[in-house]
Amino acid sequence: YDGNSRLTTLSIPGLNANQSCKAELSIKPGVLSAGTHNLRLVADGGNRIAESNENNTLSKSILISELSNLAVSSLYLPSEVSTLDNVKITFNVSNTGKGLAGASYLYVYDGDRKITGVAIPQLAAGAVYKSGVTIDAGLLVRGTHNIRLVADATNKVPESNENNTVYGTIAVKNPPNLAITAVSLPGTVKNGTDIKLVFNVVNGGDIAAQSSYVYLYDGDRKVSGVAIPQIAAG
Repeated sequence: YDGNSRLTTLSIPGLNANQSCKAELSIKPGVLSAGTHNLRLVADGGNRIAESNENNTLSKSILISELSNLAVSSLYLPSEVSTLDNVKITFNVSNTGKGLAGASYLYVYDGDRKITGVAIPQLAAGAVYKSGVTIDAGLLVRGTHNIRLVADATNKVPESNENNTVYGTIAVKNPPNLAITAVSLPGTVKNGTDIKLVFNVVNGGDIAAQSSYVYLYDGDRKVSGVAIPQIAAG
């Protein structure tokens, strides 16, 4: 019984004098609401057996605490990086439940591959923990990656909702790659004559190349330079 409400019934076999029977039963989650409950076990609940003492009740109190609920409440990651970039991910973990959430771990996955983990301290109801991780350059190869963040990844914290996953997508591209092509200059010029040099600068990478300079050298001596504007990929 929970107070005066009967929860369940357990069948007890016949017992000889001075004989005992060990038994157990389980109450499923959700049957008892949060709060203090006075549980009563009543032997011979139907009063079928004539006894010398009909006081067959044992009472115990139990406190059902409120459940916590850990969730990744915000996520930031760049939409595009190069294979040479470290990837910084920032996020918030919130306890949206009504109970205290114990210390836990958040795992970061690339698809099904675990990349790293972050220790999350205990959080009171309504508390938010801000954190972040950095994925080293080279761990993510060229292509599109589905990044998953899983709060309470080891399932250490009992929660009202165990759906603790948030997703983000990042495109990893080859870095800019500037090259000089189609160089045109005369093979012979007269001393004192301007030398006209014509060339193309191309970006063979996947990401736009920011503005830069091309320097012209005669051996190890820098002769001139020209500013190159931003060049789109390809």
